[in-house]
Amino acid sequence: MSSVTSLLPPRDVGLHARGYKSNSYSIVAYLFSKVVADFPMLLTSITLFHVAAYYLTGQINEPLRELTFWAMCVLSGWFAQVYGLLGGSIFPIEVSPLVLPILMLPGIIFCGFFIRYDELSLAFRWFTWVSPFRFTFEAATLGMYGFGREKLECSEIFCYLQKPAKILDMLDMVDGNFWFDIFGISVFIFLQHVLLYLSLRRRLR
Repeated sequence: MSSVTSLLPPRDVGLHARGYKSNSYSIVAYLFSKVVADFPMLLTSITLFHVAAYYLTGQINEPLRELTFWAMCVLSGWFAQVYGLLGGSIFPIEVSPLVLPILMLPGIIFCGFFIRYDELSLAFRWFTWVSPFRFTFEAATLGMYGFGREKLECSEIFCYLQKPAKILDMLDMVDGNFWFDIFGISVFIFLQHVLLYLSLRRRLR
């Protein structure tokens, strides 16, 4: 989604510049309308993904856990939307669809899915705290397997990962804090909105 939204600001900047210089609307009004206009499509696509990713993987049918997972998907989509708009306002339209996915790679690598936090060298461990994917992945995992979830169903004689605590331990998330993760990704989204505002203000000078 970030690659798609990165195409919008360069395409709209001429129209927005005329409206801004004629005092038809402010930068804040333009940003608000741009973000809100994309939200119906964002929520629809995320809900479809939620149905496939949650129910088709056999997750437990608990409304609170389903809502938690859906909410983290929404925050991830919101982050990707603003990330794309920010990248589109900084880079040329020919470059942004290629550069933005590359800039995402370090955050994805150090989000905790590919390697545990405690297995990282101290020189790289700080990367996990500047990765928005760390907060969304950890919060989604805690929402599904934390908060005292009962044992997972298993038809085998012995299932090592039947206890949700084992899964959290395997991912080094036993001491994770769900609300801290919500705060972390919210800070990233807020900072991106501020940077997007400043970037558009610079381009309209």
